[in-house]
Amino acid sequence: MLLDLFTKPAEIFIKEGIDAFRRSAEAKNLTLAVRDRIRREVRLNNMLLTEVLSEVNDGWKYEEDIRVQMLCKLSTSAFDEVESGSLPLSVFFDSRLHKKTWPQWNNREKYMEYCNHLEQLHELVERTYQRAMVAKSFAELGVLQGDSSYLRFLFAALEKEIRETSDHPA
Repeated sequence: MLLDLFTKPAEIFIKEGIDAFRRSAEAKNLTLAVRDRIRREVRLNNMLLTEVLSEVNDGWKYEEDIRVQMLCKLSTSAFDEVESGSLPLSVFFDSRLHKKTWPQWNNREKYMEYCNHLEQLHELVERTYQRAMVAKSFAELGVLQGDSSYLRFLFAALEKEIRETSDHPA
């Protein structure tokens, strides 16, 4: 369980501060583990939303009740584990965003406007998971709420950002 990996790094963070924590081998290992786990969860959610939003013959591939049930399957377990730890998200996702590389989709301009206040990767992580939890909460009540395409855009942008920062860790 990811949460078990937080014990030693949290002790360093609390006792010695953020600078000592960031220099520690435990921090580097935990950051790699957290980023990879979140990236895999983001990829799964992106794939799920791609399927939910599939269209055929000018209509939805799935009936609304199926789409609602599929949104109930959005995964937040990795994020929930990180969020329940004592370390801030910014420790693991501390890079600036590269918005120019985000998906070039329909409604991109509108979606980028929604995100114009986001500057750091940890802010995108938080925003994406907040939107996912809202969509999932409504879906569990049997309601499609919000713009699922925007949520998919967020997951695609987040997946790209995490992949890029993992290739070139901070």
